[in-house]
Amino acid sequence: MNKELQNWAEKVIKEITPDAINLNKDYYPFQSKAIENPDILFLGLNPGGGSSYESQSTKDKWEFIDYFDEKGKSIKVMKPERLLGGNPFFEINSDEWKFIKGLRKISMFDKALNENKFVLANYFYLSTADFYEAETFHKDVFEKCKKLTYEMIQLIKPKLIVVLGTSKGIDQLDEFKNKRLILSGNHQRLLISADYNNTKVIAIPHPSLMAITEKEIEAINTNILELIEEKPFTNYEFKKINFSQFSINNIEKIIEEKGIKADFVQNKNVYDWIIDNGTNKILVRFSVKDKYFGIRDFNAKTSGSPNRFYINIENADLYISTITKPLFFKTNSWMVQKFFSQYEFDNLSALYQLIATDLTNLYHKIINAS
Repeated sequence: MNKELQNWAEKVIKEITPDAINLNKDYYPFQSKAIENPDILFLGLNPGGGSSYESQSTKDKWEFIDYFDEKGKSIKVMKPERLLGGNPFFEINSDEWKFIKGLRKISMFDKALNENKFVLANYFYLSTADFYEAETFHKDVFEKCKKLTYEMIQLIKPKLIVVLGTSKGIDQLDEFKNKRLILSGNHQRLLISADYNNTKVIAIPHPSLMAITEKEIEAINTNILELIEEKPFTNYEFKKINFSQFSINNIEKIIEEKGIKADFVQNKNVYDWIIDNGTNKILVRFSVKDKYFGIRDFNAKTSGSPNRFYINIENADLYISTITKPLFFKTNSWMVQKFFSQYEFDNLSALYQLIATDLTNLYHKIINAS
């Protein structure tokens, strides 16, 4: 093991463990194993599992050992070798992780993942519910982690740094200079460039929510390669859509014009439609606030394995195939999750038509499967 990296790991453990214990949050800088000179350092914001330090320190895979702190108090700390080895569950489960699937949509990233020439790390090490909690309620720890992350980058010397998140992710990294918006999409910044000590830096939308169109993905792919090869950028223009006027009633109307009664029932901030073919009850739920619709088993139990939301649905793969790509499927609590921004459209009327067509096709597949 590189002695400098070993010293850095020991420094992280010494500085961050007291905060992790005090806040009772698990922590880890690396998802993957730390290696030197990777083709790409993927830099996420923070672990999002939301587990506790107490729980983490008792799991054998995390390799905690007994240690006496400066006050002589016995505590459990992570071994430096484990910290540099990354999340022990990464190699086991990462192919199924949503953000890994998102990264693979970009050809250069897919290549680095396949060849194991990458490091995947976080720049805030404690597991929080979201990034807002990290930057708002734990500012002192936040600054500590950033400083340690800059040190880590200088030690592993990546050829390219990819920040996962264009909304706030890269904005918080003040040591990354010369930030420049390269590509703007329908609903968000798609590609930002910067540099850090002569290392190229880019930021993309967080891959766990790569809820963008195929054309936007193609544009990101193209502009990244042009940036790396120092070629002129291909110009892409995407029309911005205002979702504030989105109405579920318009989708209901179009579906009903196709001879189907779409009984959407409002439940607080969501709208539910149940399609029943006598064998399965399928829930179609719209979250207008979060701009997506999801499809799953209406009768799924309130707790258990994540696949309970689709495992008992006959013809699940057939139903998934009726929704136009791109989409997320068999992920989180959904058999299908489709964000509005994944459709290609120029106005809300066109979006209504696209969604209504998908749901009409889904309805016919479900009913005809009975």
